[in-house]
Amino acid sequence: MAAALIDLVLRELFEFGAMQTDPNLANYRYDRKTGRIVLLDFGAVQPIAPDLAADFRALARVALEGGADATRDAMLRIGYFGPTTAPHHQTLIQSMFEAAMVPLRQDGPFDFGSSDLLQRLRDVGLAIGNDRELAHVPPAPKLFVHRKIGGMYLMAAKLRARVALRPMVEGYCSKDIAPC
Repeated sequence: MAAALIDLVLRELFEFGAMQTDPNLANYRYDRKTGRIVLLDFGAVQPIAPDLAADFRALARVALEGGADATRDAMLRIGYFGPTTAPHHQTLIQSMFEAAMVPLRQDGPFDFGSSDLLQRLRDVGLAIGNDRELAHVPPAPKLFVHRKIGGMYLMAAKLRARVALRPMVEGYCSKDIAPC
């Protein structure tokens, strides 16, 4: 189930050009007859511009392979921080991203149910949010996508899912653009 939900997010981002951005479990149903996910509540649907999808595809590539400079450049394009964001804040935000990408870099399934990753990300996120010197806020369209991705992490943890994310993401990175 979690793999199907994550795949739906990837399809929304990279194929559909629109994303239902409210990851509340009540917004989904599972059709046992067809094995398909049914989306409910389209009030939170946001358009995904082709350039935004391209930026997230580039970010997914660096998420899979790493590399500090490439990661920083992709995060800057997405807007997770701006060119005037203090270097120590950029480093903090980038370290949070690197931690969040551990599940993508595994060859096998990531065990969301037994990992403390969400708690660690929450703690770093709270520290970033409470830092009054950091005034940068990413653009709204990117925050909506980020909210959905974060919601999928939470949902996978609630479902105690084990999902091999790398092959899923690689499949979408290679579409329309050179392979990851």
